[in-house]
Amino acid sequence: MSSRAPRRDPRALLYGFIYGSLVVLLVCLCAAALWFSSAYLAQERARADISSQQLSQFFDFENRAISEEMWTRNYEAIRLRVGNIARQIGNADYELVLADERGGCVYAWGVDCQVPDTLRREIPRFRAGPMRPALRFDPASGRYRYMVPLYIGAVHKGYLYAALSDPYEFYHGGRVGFALKVFITPIAMVVLLWLAWLAVSHRVILRPYLSALVEMEKHRALGELAAQVAHDIRSPLVALKGAIGSFHGLEEPQRRLVTAASSRIENIANGLLARFTGGDVADPEPFSFVAPVIDSIVAEKTALLGERAGIEIRRDLPEDLGAARVPVSATELSRVLSNLLNNAIEALKGQPGGVIVISARCAADRVRVQVKDDGKGIAPEVLEKLRVAGGSYEKAGGIGLGLHHAKAMLARAGGSLDIQSAPGAGTKVTLDMPSARPPQWCAQAIDLSDALTVVVLDDDPSVRLLWKQRLGEEGVVALTDPEQFEVSRFPPETTRYIFDYEICGSPVTGLDLIVSHKLARRAVLVTSYFNEPRLQRLVQESGTLMLPKFMIGSVRIEQRAGREAAAKAGRPGPRASCDAVLIDDDPLVRLNWRTAASRAGKTLRDYPGVPEFLAEAGEVDPRTPIYLDQELGNGSKGTEEALRINECGFTEIYLTTGHSAANLRPAACIRDVIGKEPPWLQPA
Repeated sequence: MSSRAPRRDPRALLYGFIYGSLVVLLVCLCAAALWFSSAYLAQERARADISSQQLSQFFDFENRAISEEMWTRNYEAIRLRVGNIARQIGNADYELVLADERGGCVYAWGVDCQVPDTLRREIPRFRAGPMRPALRFDPASGRYRYMVPLYIGAVHKGYLYAALSDPYEFYHGGRVGFALKVFITPIAMVVLLWLAWLAVSHRVILRPYLSALVEMEKHRALGELAAQVAHDIRSPLVALKGAIGSFHGLEEPQRRLVTAASSRIENIANGLLARFTGGDVADPEPFSFVAPVIDSIVAEKTALLGERAGIEIRRDLPEDLGAARVPVSATELSRVLSNLLNNAIEALKGQPGGVIVISARCAADRVRVQVKDDGKGIAPEVLEKLRVAGGSYEKAGGIGLGLHHAKAMLARAGGSLDIQSAPGAGTKVTLDMPSARPPQWCAQAIDLSDALTVVVLDDDPSVRLLWKQRLGEEGVVALTDPEQFEVSRFPPETTRYIFDYEICGSPVTGLDLIVSHKLARRAVLVTSYFNEPRLQRLVQESGTLMLPKFMIGSVRIEQRAGREAAAKAGRPGPRASCDAVLIDDDPLVRLNWRTAASRAGKTLRDYPGVPEFLAEAGEVDPRTPIYLDQELGNGSKGTEEALRINECGFTEIYLTTGHSAANLRPAACIRDVIGKEPPWLQPA
């Protein structure tokens, strides 16, 4: 005969849990009320004791003066003294009775002139024993009653009775009474609400309980999966970010692209973890530089497109945009620009030779970013819907994706979004955002006014070359490894330090050197990881400043007096004779050429545009090769600008372009059309 354990009714278990929770709640509420009452009353009694002692001290201090005034029958002066005591303890109300040595009333204030029963009971004690004052608190009236005999020497002159209200209304009862007085109503309300909730939830919750439980389990499983994926992504990301620093053969533009891509993946993983683990998804203080975000997104999309799409993405960023900041996180701005570029690419599908231009401008306290394509455009009726509600509307010419998110992000930042489009005329999306104040960690200038020596620590030769171009050769010491640095050789009193954060192959960072040698006030940390919150916090805690690496070419240098004197004396400045000149508006291309020139032992001078070159053309040998980009931004073409350069006496002019040379008609002054790679890397 088999026996099976009886199955428990799930409803009974649920009801047991609900009503058991009610009982536990009541017990906890009562226990908490009693505990709070005990703690509160202990403090209340301590404060009441202090108040009583203070009151007694005030009367003891005035006792002699009151006794003398009782001798002279200056009763009004005694009343003024008692009134002053009442004001000192908190503007208390008071009653005053003065009795003669026989116990008869001679003066009263606030009451009838008769001796209170409390004083009558104390008079025999005053006559029989020591002349100690009596201080009693009467809970019924809420007053302190102070009684004392008045003596001048050994002569008894009467009695003082003063009743002062408790200005602080200290509670003098027991903890149970206090708990009932304070907590009985809230506890009763909680119980009533609980019972009402049970009555409602019986129909509303219990019936759909099982189906809701299934949905919750699905959501929990999805959350665990997303959190696990994010967690698993972070581990290889740490390895990837560590490996980036050891890519000695990787060019700086490619290294920056890999770094930016890994940072974006890390931000996505952090967002997933924060969302599904109850963390805070929003940035505490949203902030980003516009130029590096645009550079990163353009490099990412260009790498993804390659040559197969036949679509060109151009950047149009002026030199003064380097320090432009907006109150939007780099992750949010990257996501919005990435969506807009995706939509523009979608609009150009099937149109070989399509061009997307992403530009940015600063005006007053606003920053305007624009994404423009020459795709198929958007129909007027669809465009109106996009402007009002957002959405995708079946791509609608490739502009709907992410539009709602972009509008929400800009609204939070105090900005706006505008769409201009027409069928067959392309689409232009403009993001208008307010400028943001520079963060506390960001270096606005490098002050070398009191420096005899500048120590530059960076493992990248192109960056060291750029610093030498900015700072000059005199007094600049370039180091490639933290082990080469000795603070005894470069004392802080006469030295300024410019340290790269990450040094390839070294476990010691530039920030480690700054902190260990206490160089915070004399040093600047230079890094491409400036967007990482952890590094920003460490920099602020160390007391130093951080300079984003992309700002090396634009940060203001407050030069040393020695260099200014050298310039006045006619000695050459930091820009000496060179082997080649590059004119290209893309900072990544210029950085790539500087790196190649440094490795090849060549001296390169680079400019973002022709006007900047012509301003210094007198310093360049006319026989120097000039490499001129075909697309210089603002509609300028290298084939046209070459004529201006040739008129200044330069004859070795070469055109650089990423397009096919067969489609170009170079002027006669152009020697040849080459690719975008430096000539030192091109096959002979």
